[in-house]
Amino acid sequence: IMEDVSNEEDEESTGVEDESEAFADQHEQVDSRSAYEADVGIFEKIRLENFMSHHLFEFVFGSNVNIICGQNGSGKSAIIAALQIGLGARTSSADRGKSVSSYVRNGASSGTIKIQIRNRKVGEVDNRYNPHLYGDSIIVERKLVRTGSGGGWTFRDRNDRKVKLQGIAPREELTRILDHFNLRVENPIAVLTQQKSKQFLSSGKDTDRYKFFMEATGLQQVKSELIAIARVKTEISQILDKKKSFVEEIEKGLAELKKRYDLAQEMSTLEGRIEELESLWAWTLVAEEEDTLEKHKEQVKIFEERIQEHQNNTEICELEVQRSRAQVDSLNEEINTATQKIRAQTQKMNSTRTELRSLKQEISIQGKEINACDSAIRDAARRASKLEDDLRAARAKHEQGNSALHDIEKDLEEKQAEKRRSEANVEAMEAELAKLVEQLHRVRDDMQGVDREIQKSGVHEDRARSEAQQYQKSQGNSLSKWGRHILELQSKIDKAFDEGKFKKKPIGPVGAYVNVKEEEWARAIQHCLGSTLSAYLVDNSHDQGVLRKLVPQRSYQAIIQTQFDARYDIPKSARAPHGLYAVMDAITVSEDPVFNVLIDQGEIEKQILVKSHSEATMYAEREHPNIRKCWLPDGSQMYTRNSAAVYRSGERHLPVLLAQDMTDQINALLSRADDLAREGNELRARKSSIQRERDDLSQKELTLTRGSRDTRKRISQLDFDISRLQSTIEERSSEFDSSSWDAQIAQTREDAEEQGRKKEDLTKKIGDLKEAMSETNDTLDNDKDLLQSLGDELEDLKRNLDESSDAYRKAVASSSQGKARTEKLKAMKDDAMQALQSFEEKLQKEIESAMQLAPERIYRGQKTSSQLESDIKRLKAKLRGEQERHAGRSLLEIEKEYIEAKQRKAKNDHDLRKMDEHLRRVHTGYSARKKKYLRMRHQTKVETNVHFKYFMAKRRHMGELIFDDKGGENGEGTLRLNVAMSNHKKKDGGRYRTGEMTGLSGGERNYTTFCFMLALGESINVPVRIMDEFDVFMDAQNRRSCYETLIDVSKDMPGRQFVFVSPLELPNVQASLRVKIQKLAPPERPGVRQQYLEEFVNVST
Repeated sequence: IMEDVSNEEDEESTGVEDESEAFADQHEQVDSRSAYEADVGIFEKIRLENFMSHHLFEFVFGSNVNIICGQNGSGKSAIIAALQIGLGARTSSADRGKSVSSYVRNGASSGTIKIQIRNRKVGEVDNRYNPHLYGDSIIVERKLVRTGSGGGWTFRDRNDRKVKLQGIAPREELTRILDHFNLRVENPIAVLTQQKSKQFLSSGKDTDRYKFFMEATGLQQVKSELIAIARVKTEISQILDKKKSFVEEIEKGLAELKKRYDLAQEMSTLEGRIEELESLWAWTLVAEEEDTLEKHKEQVKIFEERIQEHQNNTEICELEVQRSRAQVDSLNEEINTATQKIRAQTQKMNSTRTELRSLKQEISIQGKEINACDSAIRDAARRASKLEDDLRAARAKHEQGNSALHDIEKDLEEKQAEKRRSEANVEAMEAELAKLVEQLHRVRDDMQGVDREIQKSGVHEDRARSEAQQYQKSQGNSLSKWGRHILELQSKIDKAFDEGKFKKKPIGPVGAYVNVKEEEWARAIQHCLGSTLSAYLVDNSHDQGVLRKLVPQRSYQAIIQTQFDARYDIPKSARAPHGLYAVMDAITVSEDPVFNVLIDQGEIEKQILVKSHSEATMYAEREHPNIRKCWLPDGSQMYTRNSAAVYRSGERHLPVLLAQDMTDQINALLSRADDLAREGNELRARKSSIQRERDDLSQKELTLTRGSRDTRKRISQLDFDISRLQSTIEERSSEFDSSSWDAQIAQTREDAEEQGRKKEDLTKKIGDLKEAMSETNDTLDNDKDLLQSLGDELEDLKRNLDESSDAYRKAVASSSQGKARTEKLKAMKDDAMQALQSFEEKLQKEIESAMQLAPERIYRGQKTSSQLESDIKRLKAKLRGEQERHAGRSLLEIEKEYIEAKQRKAKNDHDLRKMDEHLRRVHTGYSARKKKYLRMRHQTKVETNVHFKYFMAKRRHMGELIFDDKGGENGEGTLRLNVAMSNHKKKDGGRYRTGEMTGLSGGERNYTTFCFMLALGESINVPVRIMDEFDVFMDAQNRRSCYETLIDVSKDMPGRQFVFVSPLELPNVQASLRVKIQKLAPPERPGVRQQYLEEFVNVST
């Protein structure tokens, strides 16, 4: 930065070198300066109380030259220090103490400095400072305290009245006064203290002189400020670049917070939606309960109406029973009457018919008898002859039959014995046939069971061989084991994705991205994840519709829609208790969406794996909120439902698709298929055996049925033969009697004669009978008509009776049923009333619960309470996921963080704009100040050089200041004094010029330095010049010359005030109107000798 400033200094110095000519004639006008003394800005008086060595001291300054002399320790330098401290200089600049309290006189607790500064108007120019407050003089009073507070500045006017400052601090007021009068109490040119005098006079380096020049003229401060500004500008630029480099990161962070805030707003929306749904669910539940209550009330009303209806019907039925009963009784009486009439008529007709039949029989008999008489008469002779022949034949046959009777009886016994055997055989065959039928039914049932087993075994065998074949193919492609259609579907997905049909490529099947860390848990994890393993994941509903169209026909494919977000960060509070082995810990998932779905739907962080049934029971019964189910290695599971432990065994034959090596699974499937094949062969062999058994039983059934039928036929034949043989035996067992034959023959002859007489009687009787029969027929026809009429009437009555009886029975049945139904309905009504009361109590509780959630009733929509409850659970699960994702922070916290980030972003943007603007202003101001600084430095150098030449010429010397802003070591500036003393002559009569101070005597060197200091003072235009012990290194001649020069210069500048302090005797200097000499009394120090400055210098050198 300093090099930059120095380089630009050289550039700015170009074009202003001719300005030295403008200052060359400046001192030609010195004698023409105003002869009037200064009107403002010089010291008029100083008063000290308990300050350093002064107990009470007051000094009135002359307006032009003031010379204070006295021994060391007399308090000369204390006056200079009081001027500095009183006007706010730092304690270090006075070279007398480290703190203000150290300037308080020993033995005193406080001290006071009062400095009076001139502030009057002379002439037309008014340079006064606030004359309306201070008047012609400004008194600055500073109170010094040794300890504690109480010090500070007070300002007074010329009459020593305290001036009240309005809204301004005393220190600021002091600064304004010093700036107004250009009083520089810390500038070594304005106030040259002893220490600065020693350093300057004892040092002869060009760099030190340049530093002194820069410091005295104030240029160093300006340069330092410029360097500081350049440094600040660089720092601002670096900070600005750094801040700009963070803009992108801040924007990314803000975008992430915006996304998180949007998700949090969605979470807030979820919370509001859940609250709305819970209120709607509560009132929907109330509405459903009210509907149920209304249904119960309606049911009770229906019961009451049905009871009333049944009671009315029962009463009607009772009336109908009474009416039907009366009608039946009436009809029964009528039927009885009609029956009696019919019976009487029938009896009459029967008697008539009997009479008629008797007549007919009688006529027939009489006719037959007549015919018989004729036949008998004709046959009498034949019968008699025949009877005689028959008698002879019967006698011969009877004699033959007696010899064959024994054989017939023996044959009868044999047939009876055969019949008994046949009957026993029939009973035995029928018993055996019943057993055979029972066995045949059992065999047929066994046959059907074996057929079903054979079919089931064949299906399982085909499935096992198909799965084994599928898994063998999957050894080359791991996707095929998740379904026969997976490879085809995956090919379609790849093609559709390449064609741009998907927004994001589906992920699946899920199982292809899941790896089990330990093989022993593969079966349990597969049972736990279930059908989710074969599912595909899509990011949006559009991709879901596209994938649904790609699924092959007659194939089911589970599709899960979920956002493809970053992997969830599952907090410990949401996982299974410490020390338990969860499914999430037992698997590795290669895709974040797959992991998120297993968390959302499978809750793998809460599914734990245990090795024993006892452990599963123990953890399941704890009912820990972060334990859903316990899984055993064989796929069995245990969980708690309604405070009861539930155990479900796993499918042991299910192939373990999550296993790394499917060889064991394939071998197990093939072995199971072989076992099923052997089992099928054994079942088929058993079926053949059962078929043979069935055929044998059927043949036996047929044989027994035929044998039983044949035996029964044989028994019937034996019954006939036995009956015939018994008749034959009865016929042949009696003795032959011929008397009957003889009597018959005699009787036959008598009958023939009788028949002749009888024929004549019968012929006459037949005529009488025919007349009686004609009359009886007429009576019978009349009786038939009457009986027909009575029968028709009876049939009508019976028909009416049947109808009335049916109506009576129906009425009785209806009455009984009505009473039973009425009682049943009353019981149902009582139950409904109890349920109604229970529902009313439940409804009241539901209303109270609903009012706690929403005081005003919410009318339900189209969804039921169960559907709303399902939606609430789903939203709560989603909300829990979002809350866990946001580490449990609320929306206000996330919103606050987002708003603060936006504010920081806005502030950062505002700061960047302000810094850009500030940097631009700093750069502009820096450039302007630097140009002014360079111009001012150049002018100051020219003016100082002119004054130096002028002061050197006072003693007929020649001098010049040569500045080199970068001529020193490390690029520092140098100031070399090039002089030609009046007594340094060359051989040719010219003066000898030198730039080395070592070539001059001590007095010449000090005088040259003194002229340089005077020139510096004039260049900065300070109204007061104070020099303390500036002459201690001069010899008597140069010291005298120096004082003469000082007094001459001072007289030439009456507007300046000079204060010179010296411990030495003055060399013939006389006091005058312009020159005031103040000699201080020596110090009073009993027993102590003060060391003089000359002695100190000699000892030091």
